Order: sequence, then structure tokens, then C-alpha cells
Amino acid sequence: MTLSRIIVVSFFTIVSAWAIPTYAPMDVTVYPNIPVFYPMDVTVYPMNGDRDRDGVPNSRDAFPNNPKEQYDTDHDGIGNNADKDDDNDGIPDTVERANRLNPLNAADANGDLDRDGFANLIEYQLGTNMRSSRSKPVWAPVMMGDIMIFIPAKP
Repeated sequence: MTLSRIIVVSFFTIVSAWAIPTYAPMDVTVYPNIPVFYPMDVTVYPMNGDRDRDGVPNSRDAFPNNPKEQYDTDHDGIGNNADKDDDNDGIPDTVERANRLNPLNAADANGDLDRDGFANLIEYQLGTNMRSSRSKPVWAPVMMGDIMIFIPAKP
């Protein structure tokens, strides 16, 4: 459907308009003795139009009033353009892209790119290189009462 720009000549305020696909120019007839004050240039959109004119229909736009945002992959209320971690997996999108991970897929945080036994998220949090098995966290002993456990730690 093509959106139409029409000139509305009226002395009433337009409250709402419905878009009708037009395939030919519209004629406006002005009758004598009817007062005409100002022409109004109005853009008419269909019901599922694009209110913020960002190219994404309102029905698929998470932010239909914000032309800088369209999607919110992780449904956190922050659009993907402003969100530093679109999938909320704990690894920033810039780090995911640099390591060839998918910034829209949270499951890759639990993966192990270098197969060293440590998840990508753990390696990011501890500052080791998730693409090199030579750079990996160490197991650090921690006492909990009379029980010793081992947790990943910075090397």
C-alpha cells in the first residue's frame, strides 16, 4: 500500500483520518460561498502505519513513537540501539561482536569458544580471552565452614 500526501482544505480541525490507497490524484472541489481559512498538509497512514516514520510498521515496532528505536530483543524496555547488551546475557554487544558471538542470542554466553572448560561469560567476567585456551581462569579454593570449594578466579 502506498501512503498518500493529500491537501485538506477545511475550516474544521481534523481529529483523525483513515488512509485509503489512492491510485490517482485526488480532486478537491471548492464550492462558492463556503468559507475556507487555511489549507492543511496532512500525512495519512493506515491503521498499522508508521507513526514515527522509521520504516518499521507500528505493529512490529517496539517503540512506535521513537524513530531511533524499533526493536527490543530482550524485552527490557531499552531499545536495541541504546541497549549495551541486547540479549541480557551479561556480555556487552561490542564484546560479543569482537568474539564472533551473536549479540541477540543469550545462549552463547554459556558456550565455550576455546574449549578450555570455562563458559564465555565466566571468561568475560574474569577478563580472560574467551578465544584462547592459553588464557583461562584458575580454580581458587574457598573455605565455606569446614568445606573447601573451588571457584573460577582471575589468573
